[in-house]
Amino acid sequence: MLGGGYDPGVIPDEDILSTESQRRVLHGVTLWRRYPDARLVLSGAMEYLGRRNLGRHAQLMAEVSVNQGVPASAVLLEPRSRNTREHPIEALTLPGVTSATPIAVVTSGWHMRRAQRDFYR
Repeated sequence: MLGGGYDPGVIPDEDILSTESQRRVLHGVTLWRRYPDARLVLSGAMEYLGRRNLGRHAQLMAEVSVNQGVPASAVLLEPRSRNTREHPIEALTLPGVTSATPIAVVTSGWHMRRAQRDFYR
């Protein structure tokens, strides 16, 4: 699942996912429920001038996923990619992910064409 951003609060406990990220997570959880043996890969890194670690975005998506009933053992974080081009490259570094691994990409509708192209490559 490709992240759609988050807003940092004054402290990390006040950080919140953007509406777009929330939509993507909820859609990804819905898909995961159809395939409960699958892993939910949460991708995205964002930097806020040193205020948070790069993986905070993926961590927030994981929290929502777990709160929606996805077991933590089914969640896999990919917290290094900063853009669509980097997502599939970084995903290939994760345990159990190869170029032959079946995947479903969750992103926004307008972003899907580019994401499909990058993942196909």
